[in-house]
Amino acid sequence: MNFRKKYTYITEVSLCGILLFLSFQQSVFSICGIIAFTWLFYIIEKTINKGQLFFTSILFCFVYILLQYSFLILPDTRQPYEALVITIPLFAYIIPMTGLLVCKTKSKAETFGLLFLLSEYLFIKLEIGNPFLQIGNIAGAWVPWFGLPRFAGTFWSSFSILFFSYLLFSLLCKKRKFCYLILLVCTIFCIILIPPANKKYISEKTGIISAGKISDETYIDSLLWSTEPADDVQFIITPEAVGQFRENEFHYTPFMTRTRRLLNYQLQGTTLLMGLWLYNKDATMSNLVAIISGNSFITRYKQVFIPFTEYIPYDHVLGNVSFLHKAMRTPLKLKPDNTIIYLHNEIRFSPFICYESLFIDKFSQAASQGSQAVFISASNANINSRILENVIFNILRMNAGANNLPVIRATENGHSCAIAPNGSIIYKKSYQNAYDIIEVPLGNNASFYAKKFNIINTAYIVVLLLSIVVITLINTCSRHN
Repeated sequence: MNFRKKYTYITEVSLCGILLFLSFQQSVFSICGIIAFTWLFYIIEKTINKGQLFFTSILFCFVYILLQYSFLILPDTRQPYEALVITIPLFAYIIPMTGLLVCKTKSKAETFGLLFLLSEYLFIKLEIGNPFLQIGNIAGAWVPWFGLPRFAGTFWSSFSILFFSYLLFSLLCKKRKFCYLILLVCTIFCIILIPPANKKYISEKTGIISAGKISDETYIDSLLWSTEPADDVQFIITPEAVGQFRENEFHYTPFMTRTRRLLNYQLQGTTLLMGLWLYNKDATMSNLVAIISGNSFITRYKQVFIPFTEYIPYDHVLGNVSFLHKAMRTPLKLKPDNTIIYLHNEIRFSPFICYESLFIDKFSQAASQGSQAVFISASNANINSRILENVIFNILRMNAGANNLPVIRATENGHSCAIAPNGSIIYKKSYQNAYDIIEVPLGNNASFYAKKFNIINTAYIVVLLLSIVVITLINTCSRHN
């Protein structure tokens, strides 16, 4: 391969990674994910040896992962070691891709697609894994009219995106005319034969406090007291960490006293979900949502922490690495709390705190236990990344639509939003101070996926592994023949 061809080839593979990254950033770009994989399958099919095939796959993964996690390497990143975290998903994807080195030429595109899906699954299942790279979340932009997630969830949505891309590649590049029929059947199956979620919902008024930057609790206090009884608000939600208090004193601070008075007299019948930081004399932090209604005061502590920022993963291996402990921005103390469902005026709801809301299994557990809404108290002030916020917004749309649960999110320096149970956007306010009261439809029935998510996800990995075994056997038989 001469220099010009090599330059063009590297550019094309890199552009595929860029297109996949763009598909997470805006709904209008979501189709770029299918274009990226269709183009990549074509490039892979033209590779001339196993080394080039492996390099193509690794370069694509490197560009995609580097862009998706670019918030770790931006100039305003305060801890230089954080950039090293990006190597973890890279290795999680590279290791399964080594299977391409034993791939028979005949099935290069098929083997790459299956190994890519396996890499995605393995990374999510790691203790430090998350859904930032899960391509099925691209379909969050399509959930209102794309029925598959309600029945199969995110993993099968990833499979469907790659399968659809492979069909387009086979049709356009290999001229396999039977793909016309398969594409038509798949389109009808996903859009028409799978019915959309029921749109007859009961709505409740919710106040969402959004913030560009919170300097102290004064801003929150003024907005809460601006709420009138005539507004008939059922819920008010604030961003994460709107106040910091001593753990054994926060119930009796002037701010919390004023807040309880407000809910006792002016806003009777309103439940406030407020994100708070607590600390003790050892400077150990806890992150919680205070659920306040009248004389009732309930705390729900964060259960899923951000690796290397709020806790050190794999403590038996990394626990003695001193610089990791010193570099943690907000080390948290875990207080186990298995409560998922809370009750307000016969409305069952589930409060999540920031990072833990990204995991679809959390939504499925809540929906299967009868939750009618998910409230998320979040903050992007620490990381300060618009790229990350766009990815999270897509994930939340997928989580809402797949489980038939509305999402109400209040955040600092990010996307405060309300998402309907079918995944459509009701409200979105980004990077600015605001307090808006909106009608939010409640979920009325858990989706099929929410009821059977463990079985469906197990079936996915079984089918994926069997497919890899079949491809391997076909390659072996072809080699001997």
